[in-house]
Amino acid sequence: MTRPGADVVEGDLNEDAKVIVRSNGTVTYVGKDIAYHLWKFGLLGKDFGYKQFFTYPDHECWISSVQGEEEHPHFGAAAQSTT
Repeated sequence: MTRPGADVVEGDLNEDAKVIVRSNGTVTYVGKDIAYHLWKFGLLGKDFGYKQFFTYPDHECWISSVQGEEEHPHFGAAAQSTT
């Protein structure tokens, strides 16, 4: 991945080049950060499973899970504030 407008020559290492996935298949912080922001704004097209973690007297706390509960609040899809 390169910064828009950067002049990168194939095989040339410079500060504008960013590695998203290493050759061994592990994802770098940059790659995880991109995926998180896509999810946060509802652009990823995938979601986590969620399950109840703890119930407080005035609200419930949820946690992400591989096998989530069918009924859960909607998370993600951030919006820009107009105020």
